[in-house]
Amino acid sequence: MKYRRIFIGLFVIFPWIDFLNGFFLSMNHNVPIGVFYRITCLIFLLVAIFRKGIARSNFSILTISIIGLLIIELFLQTIFLQMSINEVFENMIMLIKCMIWLLMPYFVYQYRTFFTVQDFEKISFYISLFFALCLLVPYFCGFGNTTYSDGAGYKGFFYATNDTTFAFIFALTFIGWYLLAYFKEWHIVKRLFLLVLYTALFACLFLLGTKSGIIWGILLTTYNLFSFLFKKTTEVASFTKLLTGFTFIPALFYLFYEGIDKIIQGLSDVITRLTYFFRLFDGNLLTFITSSRSTFLAASWEQFTQENSPIFYFIGYGFSYRMKNWGIGDNVEMDLFDTLFSLGLIGLGLVLLLFSYYICLMIQNRIKNIFSFLFFIAIIYAFFAGHIFYSALCSTILGIICSALLLMKKE
Repeated sequence: MKYRRIFIGLFVIFPWIDFLNGFFLSMNHNVPIGVFYRITCLIFLLVAIFRKGIARSNFSILTISIIGLLIIELFLQTIFLQMSINEVFENMIMLIKCMIWLLMPYFVYQYRTFFTVQDFEKISFYISLFFALCLLVPYFCGFGNTTYSDGAGYKGFFYATNDTTFAFIFALTFIGWYLLAYFKEWHIVKRLFLLVLYTALFACLFLLGTKSGIIWGILLTTYNLFSFLFKKTTEVASFTKLLTGFTFIPALFYLFYEGIDKIIQGLSDVITRLTYFFRLFDGNLLTFITSSRSTFLAASWEQFTQENSPIFYFIGYGFSYRMKNWGIGDNVEMDLFDTLFSLGLIGLGLVLLLFSYYICLMIQNRIKNIFSFLFFIAIIYAFFAGHIFYSALCSTILGIICSALLLMKKE
């Protein structure tokens, strides 16, 4: 079915799109390749959905109601805040990013007879592979940008740090599961390839140098090694487990061999940076752990509550208005709070309602697999670090996760 092939082709290449977008920005060329790509995806999803026809279901009502109310909110914000054309355009771009992860699951829901969960496992595999290539190839070639302005970390040509961190958390988590889940079924060559890919993604999180990425990489890898070597559920011969255990660590060191000096220097820069900010915050652990998000939240809350008109409690102020007028409260980088301040109580309620739907779906259908686990990781990351709901990169990943969950719904 052509729509299935187009869908897979469009969304499996998005790591390369974000890589190219960051490359052009690094070269000081403002080529909106990411914007054109997302608009193309949105047009494809809308055309395919309307060609199929709107199904009569609770999920249809929920999806259409959410998108319709978000558009109405944008219209009301434009009128009450007297926004300029540029501000309206910026809000529309944010809405498009949000609509991508809203419409992807609905498209899959409409064409669910043509998709399988294995399709989304393959999509996730290739996405993980492409992310690793997009970061490591420039790194070993000596190109790309540091994660932080003081030289700490390395993010290649990816633009947004938190977005990229979540992408690699997703990739490492999925490949770790993929390796263990199908280990017994695969030939030794494919096992070794996935082991190398996992090691590469693990290295990528260290190269990025973010707190959440490094901590997650260490915890997940420790858990995966324990599960593989000691749990009986893997059903793999003891000799194979022992051999893999002894080869994993040398493989890890081999990957680092060529660039060990750079990696050590990068980690040193990250530690120096963390120490500097801990002292800068006068030892305030909450501010340090949240990377000043608690400060941004306090500033945003003050702006949100000091306005006279109560209508803004319900419709919010939009993203562009906050960026222009709220100072350090322009972006809390905690998605639920940014939703409240930008889309009001109505927008926050809609987002919570949608996530409640997916949670109920998982409970009713007893869905316990990698995509349900990734869904909760995404929600937790969105709450504490943000950059999920309204990020071009991460919203696509969230759309893939939610689409896979819908395929497991029992009719």
